[in-house]
Amino acid sequence: MGLVILSDSAFWAKKKESNGRFLWLPLIQHLEDTGGVSVLLWEHWLSDGQRRFIKDSLSIKSEDVARSLVKFIGMVHDIGKATPVFQTMKGYSNSGELDLLLLEKLERAGFRDITNLILASPKSSRHEITGEYLLSLFGVENDIGSIIGGHHGKTIDSESTYKKQASYEANLYQDEDEGNSTRNLWIRSQKQIFEYALKSCGYKSVEELPKIEQPAQILLLGLLIMADWITSNEEYFPLIDIFEDSVLDKDKRIFNGFLSWKGSDIWCPQRIRNYVDLYKNRFGFETVALLSKLDVDKHINIEIELDELDLTSAESKATYAQIKEYVWNKFELKVPTLYIAQIKRKCGIELREHYNKSKKEKQIIPQCTPEKEEAIMDALRYFKMVE
Repeated sequence: MGLVILSDSAFWAKKKESNGRFLWLPLIQHLEDTGGVSVLLWEHWLSDGQRRFIKDSLSIKSEDVARSLVKFIGMVHDIGKATPVFQTMKGYSNSGELDLLLLEKLERAGFRDITNLILASPKSSRHEITGEYLLSLFGVENDIGSIIGGHHGKTIDSESTYKKQASYEANLYQDEDEGNSTRNLWIRSQKQIFEYALKSCGYKSVEELPKIEQPAQILLLGLLIMADWITSNEEYFPLIDIFEDSVLDKDKRIFNGFLSWKGSDIWCPQRIRNYVDLYKNRFGFETVALLSKLDVDKHINIEIELDELDLTSAESKATYAQIKEYVWNKFELKVPTLYIAQIKRKCGIELREHYNKSKKEKQIIPQCTPEKEEAIMDALRYFKMVE
């Protein structure tokens, strides 16, 4: 029968050797952990505004639909690990014995000769990219697919990146022969994981998945990265013994793991009614907002000269940044502040004293080119700084 997803999963998501013990985490458990924590983050960590924004960005604008989608994304994010290229990957710090024990699990599940598999191009198939590719084969659109492909911090630039996986079938299915029984077992197992995620989230088919507008995709990607980071913390979500096949109380594991991580609620701004005293206590003087409460018959007129602000009258009309932006937009030329200052001085425009002058006696100062001088002059005329 091959792999049984819900009870005796042979795929590993994480493995570790600690104090002489061989530990692992079944892939299906990590997917369930991440799906569950994604929902808890949705309910207890995102702000009302973030949830509303995501909901309103879906083709079906419903809180329940959004929650189910969040869980589904978590439950398929590592489907790319259900491939021979990942399952044959050696551990970074464990002994070869643990690697062999996990490969033997796969052999017993029906993946014949996986122990002896040598792939030609294993580095060409990162699990997040193979995950995006597999989901596309199952009919998942790019809006969700790009979230899966980017959950390790970088989304791909074009569809061609994940579609290249079609050239590495051995990485995905162990054998390129379409009639090979082991190859077909990989395909069925991957499809089982996908269909289990759909069913667990209340979807009858892939067509029921909602469409997501791009800004919300970014928020959902961030949510997935956060959920995956939490569930990858072995203090909150510990690995199990190599001779155990599953976690007994999965719901309790998810809830307790989330509570162990969650040190504080979402930040909420403090509501201050007496802002006058708050300002005075913080800065030592009363806020100028008090002027609005003065008796209109008892007030003082104040005039502030531009010199008091260390700002010349010409400079008050346009900043260096505004001049640079104008020149770029009209002439597509980049002009440094030095060139602008040179042309201002040439036009007799008063400049503020430069307090950060070089102390070198013989300093080579680049001079503005005629082309850029003409562009700067155009900007000065536009801002009415010269006639």
